[in-house]
Amino acid sequence: MSLEVIVAHHRIAIHACSCFPYHPLFLFLYLRCGQDTTMEIFASNKKQRIIFHDEPDIISNVPDCIIGHILSYLPTKDAVRTIILSKTWESKWTHITNLNIDDVLISERTRENRERFINFVNRVFQNLSSKRIHTFTLNLSRLFTRKENPCYFLPEWINSALELEVQNLCVEYITNKRYNLSISLLPSTSLVHLDLNVYCNIILSSSNYFRNLKVLKLCKIRFVGDHLSNQEDMVLNFPVLELLYVKDCSWLNVKNIIIEAPVLEKMTLLFEIEYNIEPWSPTFKVLSIRLHTFCYSGNLVGDIILSNPLSIVQAWINVTRSVKACKFLQQFREVNFLKLSSSTIQGLCRDKDYASTLPMFQSLIHLELELSSSFLYEKILLNLLSKSPILKNLEILFDKHESDKNLLTSKNLPHCFLSSLKDVTIRAYYWCANNLSLTKYILENTEVLEKLILKVPLTKKRQVKKELQIPNVSNSTILQVEKMTQNELASCLYYFHYPL
Repeated sequence: MSLEVIVAHHRIAIHACSCFPYHPLFLFLYLRCGQDTTMEIFASNKKQRIIFHDEPDIISNVPDCIIGHILSYLPTKDAVRTIILSKTWESKWTHITNLNIDDVLISERTRENRERFINFVNRVFQNLSSKRIHTFTLNLSRLFTRKENPCYFLPEWINSALELEVQNLCVEYITNKRYNLSISLLPSTSLVHLDLNVYCNIILSSSNYFRNLKVLKLCKIRFVGDHLSNQEDMVLNFPVLELLYVKDCSWLNVKNIIIEAPVLEKMTLLFEIEYNIEPWSPTFKVLSIRLHTFCYSGNLVGDIILSNPLSIVQAWINVTRSVKACKFLQQFREVNFLKLSSSTIQGLCRDKDYASTLPMFQSLIHLELELSSSFLYEKILLNLLSKSPILKNLEILFDKHESDKNLLTSKNLPHCFLSSLKDVTIRAYYWCANNLSLTKYILENTEVLEKLILKVPLTKKRQVKKELQIPNVSNSTILQVEKMTQNELASCLYYFHYPL
């Protein structure tokens, strides 16, 4: 909502939210007003008059650093606008410690607007009185998205923030033309959180960039090794890194990526677009003793080697078009939670020796499977269940598929069916006879099953209830047939999501 405030015959336009009049700029006006001051507020075609009587000028005695701290909660553009309050306010904004710059509110992609925006950001960095800043957030989503108008000042702005010892750096800038920018990051000992979502080249030449970095999120970046050094290994040392998220990044002139992060706890590697078309597919070696959550999506062209895989308790695995799936899963044999995509299961099917090489999941309690392709899944499913002796919770998503009903007999009962499996949830986007056969197989052969939930489209709910009249079901088992919600129907189309 846009508001206009009139103080002492001066009209001031500010952007306010529903919490008005607690907007920071409004509070400043309140504190700044002297005796017998009238303030008129225009919002949504309504006029409200507020009169302050005998109020002292409190804010004049507040130190500039505190004013700068308060202004830091505003978008940088609004913080700079406070210069219109009075001459003494012309430099107040320069003490801000958070820079939040966004071009989304600029309506037209004109040359004048681009130049005005660039000049504004440059002036902000040039006039800052703060020797250190806490946060720099930059979102370029309108003015520089076309390939003929890249923002060549971006590397300079990022390094300017690093020179100011920024702690949190977040930049989002996706263009139509990929990798038209190159950034050489300055070393930083102050940076704690780094989030880059930028189509650019980043040149790596040092193994110790950010010693205090705790959160690292990278997207759409191509890392380029030094041609002259002829080093096949790129060592990235993060002594205190706790979370690593890498999506659609690629590496050139590097064969081995060695990540030394002894306290790393959560790691996500998603190689779905750029990584698959780049000529270089390096091997990742992760050296961490605390890694407990791991997510991967990609074709496993390069190997993923974890130094201490037994510490991992949760794993999301989506291996696309690869016969390395079974070997890869051996690193996660001690997990409590495991989620496998249909592509991963297809990869297991292509491995002729999967039955002997599939690891025993001795600690697995919760298993989620996506069975949404036209292949015979029962053999893989039974093998996974037989390798999970203490499994308690099983979730399955069905789509169109073929079936081998001959495998679903009481002669092939996994151990968890007899001792531990208590909760089963089946989401059937397409309900058919194959879904029914598996459901009956579970109901008739599990000894300690407490609840089985079937989630189907509303049009199939009545049919499913009629088909599931099974006399051999234990009286202690709760059987529920529920309709799928809109979110669940949508998640069937985009089932494999990640927690980070």
